[in-house]
Amino acid sequence: MHPAASPRISSTDSISPSRPRAHRDPRIFAAGALLVAAATGLVWAWHAEIGATLTSVTRLCLDWLQAAGPVLFFAGMAVLPAFGFPLLPFTLAAGPAFAGRMGVPAVALCAVAAVAVNVALSHWLAARALRPLVLRAVTRLGYRLPVLPPGTDWQTVFIVRLTPGPPFFVQSYLLGLIRTAWIPYMIGSVAVPSLYIIGVIVAGDALWSGQMKPALLAFGALGLVACVLKLWRTRRLRRTVVTPVDPSPSRL
Repeated sequence: MHPAASPRISSTDSISPSRPRAHRDPRIFAAGALLVAAATGLVWAWHAEIGATLTSVTRLCLDWLQAAGPVLFFAGMAVLPAFGFPLLPFTLAAGPAFAGRMGVPAVALCAVAAVAVNVALSHWLAARALRPLVLRAVTRLGYRLPVLPPGTDWQTVFIVRLTPGPPFFVQSYLLGLIRTAWIPYMIGSVAVPSLYIIGVIVAGDALWSGQMKPALLAFGALGLVACVLKLWRTRRLRRTVVTPVDPSPSRL
């Protein structure tokens, strides 16, 4: 009996490690589809019975805002979100309240300017006025604030601004506490929300004026922008290695 020959494996038969397939997160497209569906449902609901009640309440609020005037409105938009008031109500109300008097471009410009003042104020509060209190609090808890690696200010600002979940003022305070550079902070903190603010102002004015087609187009554009920015953030996170470093006592 001859011993069984052992199978030979040639070099060509060796198994090479398979490359992971690049895949896109389906949640990105689901979020965009959900936004478009919600906008469509809002437009249809506007003509239903509930639309009459919403219209009456909204008209009362808009009348009050118009009586207060654009100066007080945009001043509140610049200051109040730095102390935790949501930015979204200002964005939703700006177009219907003042586009008829000022025009959509002027309203959008004033809203962007208000956001610029807001993020500058938030940065000053976090990096200067409130920083000693925060440092004492985190030190008492046994933590240290992270230090940004050199040359990462731009990507840090955009990644934080594109991260869903944290409120706008929390993002501003976080970027101020870790002392991101002023120019990347201001440009990123104004550019990213401006895309949404302009779209919401255009859509809100069109919807309030009864122009359904421009409103749907604006909401669709918002969904597309959200998907593109989400894809960009996901790719940047895959290429970025986060290495937080404990600062020396002199940096604190």
